Amino acid sequence: MIFGFGKNKINWEWFLQSACVLLEGDDKQFEWIIGRLKVILGDQYINFNEDSADYLFSKYRYRVISISYIIAALILKHKDEDIDENEYEDWKEKLQLLAVIGNPNEHFSISSKSIQHIGLENLKKPIVKFGKEEMESFHGDCAKLATLHLSSVGENGEGTNLEVGKALSNLYFSCFEIFVDGELGEEDLDLIINYISGQYRGQTNFAKSLIDS
Repeated sequence: MIFGFGKNKINWEWFLQSACVLLEGDDKQFEWIIGRLKVILGDQYINFNEDSADYLFSKYRYRVISISYIIAALILKHKDEDIDENEYEDWKEKLQLLAVIGNPNEHFSISSKSIQHIGLENLKKPIVKFGKEEMESFHGDCAKLATLHLSSVGENGEGTNLEVGKALSNLYFSCFEIFVDGELGEEDLDLIINYISGQYRGQTNFAKSLIDS
């Protein structure tokens, strides 16, 4: 349980603004990786319209990883302080809404980047197909791995725990499996994982900057 405030009051709004900045960049990363998949996979690439539920669900899952870095950054930055549980839960709810309905939205507006609306209506069927328990597990794995990764990275953002890095890469890749028709060859899979690994270095460094600021 987490109660009360420590010496410094947490700037919840600042973390939400930071989440907007990260999500804007990560949406572009997501689309860049999709572009690479089209080139690498050729006939094995499954093309979904960008406004389709399957495409948006994959983007949403990628966003879940992104906001997990923000959550981990807040916790690690204030690990020596008490955190008000109610404020923390309210803040996490806003962060989740940010990932689903973007910014600004009908519930709040954050003075930062504009984030694309995905919409719960576009996620209901894919979540049922994916599995509610699996989705809960995905959320838990994201939070756990982001925290472990940020706790162990080196000064330049490089991972030092190979098992955590491999698990993170697999978590990212799971967001893109829907675009793959059939089994991938080892060479193609390694290439895609390398692209993904290169992309999440930016998320790591961004989160580290929040912790160290």
